[in-house]
Amino acid sequence: MAYQKAKAVTVPFPIINTDGEAVVTGTPNVYISKDGAAQASADNAASHLGNGQWAVALTATEMTADVISLFVTETGSTPTHLVLETVSTVDAIDVIDEHTHFADGGESRSIISLKQNFAGTLALVPDLVSDSAVSSVSSAALTGAASVTGSNLRKTPNGKMALYTVAALSTTGTYTATVTIVTTDSQTIVTTGTIIVE
Repeated sequence: MAYQKAKAVTVPFPIINTDGEAVVTGTPNVYISKDGAAQASADNAASHLGNGQWAVALTATEMTADVISLFVTETGSTPTHLVLETVSTVDAIDVIDEHTHFADGGESRSIISLKQNFAGTLALVPDLVSDSAVSSVSSAALTGAASVTGSNLRKTPNGKMALYTVAALSTTGTYTATVTIVTTDSQTIVTTGTIIVE
């Protein structure tokens, strides 16, 4: 998974003692190395989330590197090592294939399946002619189980995807996503696709 460079983030991780049991108390030491530089202590202390899962809130400054290496120690525990890779643009990390409609004409050939209360970015790869690209995203809306209007309408830097953000989808059921784009050759394309929220 990639993270956005220079954006604060909370990173979860497990702590297991040398007997293989979850560590639920203590004061873990969290060290950060940015792009292979010497380690430094994290600005914030780790907090226990439950059942041996811990988290540390990394600052925007701590996330200003291409590769951030976290090393976590706790007395009597096996050290935990995490490597976070960053990218400069949110468009590159907001969307995974499971959150993307791939269009064939005016309909998606894929169904997006989401967990209840999903909130985040969804994407459409429109059916474009070879030398065309997305110029703008005019609208994005979900209808069916509930009505949801997409926000933060945008395209990827290469113009091959339309992106939009949805608030928490609290109503389970089947939705129809309708996304309208304008291409670089001034064509308006409306694409529909199915989203199932469980």
